[in-house]
Amino acid sequence: LEWDLYKNVYGQHLAQDIVSEEVAKFLQNKSPERPLVLSFHGSSGTGKTLVSSMVGNHLYGSAMSSPYVHQFVPTLHFPLPDQVKVYREELKSWVQGNLTECARSVFFFDEMEKMPPGLIDVLEPFLGPSHVVFRTNYRKAIYIFIGTTGEEVINKMALDNRQAGRDREEIKLADLQEAIAQTVYNSNTS
Repeated sequence: LEWDLYKNVYGQHLAQDIVSEEVAKFLQNKSPERPLVLSFHGSSGTGKTLVSSMVGNHLYGSAMSSPYVHQFVPTLHFPLPDQVKVYREELKSWVQGNLTECARSVFFFDEMEKMPPGLIDVLEPFLGPSHVVFRTNYRKAIYIFIGTTGEEVINKMALDNRQAGRDREEIKLADLQEAIAQTVYNSNTS
């Protein structure tokens, strides 16, 4: 995975370093305390979905054709805002069923900013440190949330850094993490 990220993803040093390290560490742990949850933010076309599919490919070969890799796109899978209650039950059932089939399932949630409000909350029990939820052990799963929320913060930091004469690679995760977290928390679309 690390080699693939460095060979195929450009200008995303944080993703290259953090994703390969966290996925490797997670996969080496035979009994993780909680699932691996990754959240990718940025403008369209910056490699978020590419990196996600690389994680799936690393685990299962051809990611999107694997029965253990699941992608959700709100405009395709959850298009009607008035059906959130139905979608919540379907999503919970889908995740639970797939984790019963394969504890090491990977779930991609693309375009998070377009997700109907309240829908993704149904995943909360699956993301914590409990051993079993809804009679399913879920701690070996990987969840990847992808969205554009926070792109302004990222772009501003990259521009400010460049105008100060520093290289993009000098931006550290700590520089971005709190600002993105606040933007996501305060957003009405994520």
